[in-house]
Amino acid sequence: MDITDYPLTLTATHVAEIFGVSKPKAYDIIRRKDFPSLKDGNRVLIPRDAFWSWYNSVALKKDAVGV
Repeated sequence: MDITDYPLTLTATHVAEIFGVSKPKAYDIIRRKDFPSLKDGNRVLIPRDAFWSWYNSVALKKDAVGV
């Protein structure tokens, strides 16, 4: 999939799909201090473009997200 195939705000389900991991593992990734997310009550909102910037920056590091 291309970056523009995803909505402007991603969900944990999207993160799980992108990394090919379970939804609980996606939430582990989302809880990282350096992960770009916003809280809206119980919802976690992930700005798509900020996510892809973060993804590209950690992709260069070995085992950066532990997946």
